[in-house]
Amino acid sequence: MWFANAKTTIGDRVATIYEDDITPATYEVSESLIEASLGRELGTWGEARAGLRYSDGDADVRVGDPVAFPEIPFNRGEFFTRFTVDEFDSFNFPTTGYYAIAEWTASREGLGADDKFDQLQLSGTVAKSWGKHTLLGGMLYRSTISGEAPIQSLFTAGGFLNLSGFNTNELSGQHYVRAAAIYYQKLGNSSFLPLYLGGSLEVGNVFQDRSDISLSDSINAGSLFLGADTLLGPVYLAYGKAEGDNSAYYIYLGRSF
Repeated sequence: MWFANAKTTIGDRVATIYEDDITPATYEVSESLIEASLGRELGTWGEARAGLRYSDGDADVRVGDPVAFPEIPFNRGEFFTRFTVDEFDSFNFPTTGYYAIAEWTASREGLGADDKFDQLQLSGTVAKSWGKHTLLGGMLYRSTISGEAPIQSLFTAGGFLNLSGFNTNELSGQHYVRAAAIYYQKLGNSSFLPLYLGGSLEVGNVFQDRSDISLSDSINAGSLFLGADTLLGPVYLAYGKAEGDNSAYYIYLGRSF
């Protein structure tokens, strides 16, 4: 079955600039984005889609010298293709199956973008259970494969199950690699509001150059959480801890892997 999809988002987020592992500036990125895509369902196991994104916004320095790091207005114009495989038995708290996404993004001046670059995103997660116990293993690879992504298109890390212990989107770079093992156990037998107790072990980092990607430069992180399968989606109360005395508490709504 063919389908069409459109969405728009308006929001602010934080992006950090790095130079030789030093943080000279932190920006607040404000962006209004629209996206339209056309795709096809592939049976009950996946989908393929392609589409366009356009946005405009600006980045204002929050931490750093405003003279050395002035305001950055920007425009995004991108073509993307995405292939998704979803064989999980549950969207919120899967107990078996696998889930994978491959996406290529091409930013082009002819589409209204300020910069030309290409990015590749690959991710996959496998779930295995025994009784009320579930273990998920996942890997994620995001890379700017040509050109250099501007501040609004940097990959971000930090947040629940995304190098837990850091604040959401606290880290950013041209490349992001992460591996994670997530365990949770169902508490009781309630079908009205299922509860899950679990934890995670995570390793990864953002990198400014592909040649820098290595396990020795990665960050170890982890979390403990209580999750609930609600009508609004999965809700988590969590505590995260990462290297360098980084820690954070989270109240999180939505799928996190």
